[in-house]
Amino acid sequence: ARSIMSLGVPILALVPESETKEIIQGSGSGVVVDPQDIDKIIATIVDLMSKPDRLSEFGTNGEKFAQTALEPDNIANQYIRLFKDNISKGCFGE
Repeated sequence: ARSIMSLGVPILALVPESETKEIIQGSGSGVVVDPQDIDKIIATIVDLMSKPDRLSEFGTNGEKFAQTALEPDNIANQYIRLFKDNISKGCFGE
């Protein structure tokens, strides 16, 4: 998803419940539709084609998200914080 988001293009993802769905929806970079719901896919495409401003907003949101949350340094820092928090809570045992 990072490589697509970094291009600044809107995303129409045909995926079931997944982390990908959460990232796309959370970042505001596009729309997620169940791949089995053909009517919803068609309706979503028709709707999006009539809303170029919304598509542009999705692209911009994705690009911003990729430049911040998905940068390797930010991801590494998130893991470091997670480990430090868990160590301080004694989650790893002795």
